Amino acid sequence: MRAVDVYIAAKNTFSHYGDETYAISKANGFMNRCGAKKELGPDQDIPKSIIEQVVFAMLDADSEQVFWENLNK
Repeated sequence: MRAVDVYIAAKNTFSHYGDETYAISKANGFMNRCGAKKELGPDQDIPKSIIEQVVFAMLDADSEQVFWENLNK
């Protein structure tokens, strides 16, 4: 999955729980845990298996559902 799509889904998910600064901070942390590298750009591939592990580690069940809905838009 493209890094930019994962980032947007994470940011939109975290925006339900805090302000813009919070959402950006948490989305950046999410991407770091996914192993995304800024120098590889927004189109780098992030394996779904890695995303699933990070989702499980960082989100509760309700937020997981929100994240996957955001990602699959």
